[in-house]
Amino acid sequence: MIFSGDREAWNRFVITHGGSFLQSWEWGNLQRSLGRQVWRIYGGGFAASAIAVPLPIWTRYCYIPYGPVFEGAAHAEQWLALKKECRGLPDASFLLFLRVEPRGTRDAFGGALRHAGFFGTGESQPRETLILDLRQEENDMLEGMEYSTRYAIRTAERRGVTVRTARDMPEKQEFFGIFWKLFQDTNLRHGLRMRHENYYRAVASLEGDCSSEIMVAEHEGIPLAAAMFVMFGDAVAYLYAASARGYGRLNAPSLVLWSAIRSAKQNGFRSFDFWGISHDNPKWAGMSAFKRGFGGKEVAYAGTWDAPLSRGLYSLLRPLNFFRHFR
Repeated sequence: MIFSGDREAWNRFVITHGGSFLQSWEWGNLQRSLGRQVWRIYGGGFAASAIAVPLPIWTRYCYIPYGPVFEGAAHAEQWLALKKECRGLPDASFLLFLRVEPRGTRDAFGGALRHAGFFGTGESQPRETLILDLRQEENDMLEGMEYSTRYAIRTAERRGVTVRTARDMPEKQEFFGIFWKLFQDTNLRHGLRMRHENYYRAVASLEGDCSSEIMVAEHEGIPLAAAMFVMFGDAVAYLYAASARGYGRLNAPSLVLWSAIRSAKQNGFRSFDFWGISHDNPKWAGMSAFKRGFGGKEVAYAGTWDAPLSRGLYSLLRPLNFFRHFR
């Protein structure tokens, strides 16, 4: 059924049961601010913030990023109940399929998902990531890093790189311009896709239980690196990062990330999510190596799973790879 409670009750359920910020009330509102329809579904032991993602020919699919959030173990009956709820949503006749990303292992979820008619598909959110336990002592975290990462951090400090943090809205609006210029340049340099500027501005504007901050590293007044982080519950996520070309010897990105880790620990957060690594994608090789340098535990989730809601049209279009560009 459609959730009838308030922000506090929704976020309390999601946080209590280890849900991602992508399932927070604030993230749902962010999606609405960008023009997407969002449904908050609450059923027997689970909650799901579902986004209607547009497809061509006046159709959509129902996407539950890093969700649903389950109260306990997820059984096939709950996945079937979720499908039934989605078929009963407003305008459900235009929803071709349901896409889910449970935050647990494939062993834990795969059997029940297959039994309920889901099948694995290409990733939407990263399936693999690194999680750093912030309950360690700071010195232990440093010892858990690769030598080259510790050296990079100390080199940046010794050469006069400084880091500033923007947490409130006026500061974030000021810092966003710096972040955006570096981010555009970085993505262009590496041939990476990115969303429209309005999306990143919306992320930078997050406030409440799910909030964001921007960090900028500078040297002699020149911005060298920037990153955007999202906080929710007891976790911080390293969501977006950028750096200037030609300043590698100053190691500014390493100092930004270490500053964020230290700040998260000092502010009482328990875990730091590096938000995606890959063993297979060559475009992610450098980024993955950079993140692994900071230590942490590798985690592999169950991945992305689809279930048809309009079986006839879905079966017709899937062999044509119709959905490959809509992840």
